[in-house]
Amino acid sequence: MTYAQRHILVLGLGRSGCAASRLLVRLGARVTGYDRDPACGAELGPEVERVSGAAPPDLAAFDAVVASPGFPLPADADVIPEVDLAAAQLEAPLVGVTGTNGKSTTVELIGDMLQRSGQRVAVGGNLGTPLSALVEETADVVVAELSSFQLERATRLHPSVAVLLNLAPDHLDRHADLEAYGRAKSRLAALQTESDTLVVNLDDAWARRVPARAQRVGFTLDGVPDEGGFLDGKDLVVREAGAERLRISREALGPGVRSWPANALAAALAAFAAGASVAGVREALEC
Repeated sequence: MTYAQRHILVLGLGRSGCAASRLLVRLGARVTGYDRDPACGAELGPEVERVSGAAPPDLAAFDAVVASPGFPLPADADVIPEVDLAAAQLEAPLVGVTGTNGKSTTVELIGDMLQRSGQRVAVGGNLGTPLSALVEETADVVVAELSSFQLERATRLHPSVAVLLNLAPDHLDRHADLEAYGRAKSRLAALQTESDTLVVNLDDAWARRVPARAQRVGFTLDGVPDEGGFLDGKDLVVREAGAERLRISREALGPGVRSWPANALAAALAAFAAGASVAGVREALEC
């Protein structure tokens, strides 16, 4: 979609909504931002018209509507999620991570592994910097934490590498039940193609069952598979194509990683799929 000269409504003016508004202005759109709180979006410049009130303006009055992740909407509302707006503008490949627990740790580890491998890395999404704010960064790869709120309506997001960590009851005030919550997170895999890589937690029933077209690689703390990431005694091991690519003692892991071996394995597999070197992965795990 071309946004130049179009009137776009942005729903919600938190971090993601403000980033989306700025991106749309750069793309040449006329932007109106709505938030119930009139103080939200105060940092935006005069090029964004801000409105507030108990209800948003009539959506039909705009050429398109962009929604922030946390903005509640009816299921049939015709909106563009903030992550889709950003994804259509990203030039670098995307590594996406979702799950109930461990997303931030895993995302930070992947970013560190890739950076230590010599790549220019932009890190954000649900963690810190919104995806729309990363569009202007010069990066070889973007690593993003992605929540169920961000994923449930996504259609244009395309993670070349995706990580499914786990599923546990959470955000059930937004999602009807655990199944609906899982479906929202499963969108990350649904948005991939056959040439992409999906990293799956083999110890989590939801992650194992998610349908996917991408090439699967798994990690586990319970068993020694022929391929993927696993624990071998006190060592973390990554095995690919029948050969051992990485072996590192759990005692050698850095203090921020030692208690999270599953996240360390997930990050290593994702980083390797995104082009990280063995030295870069090892250095990040040891720090």
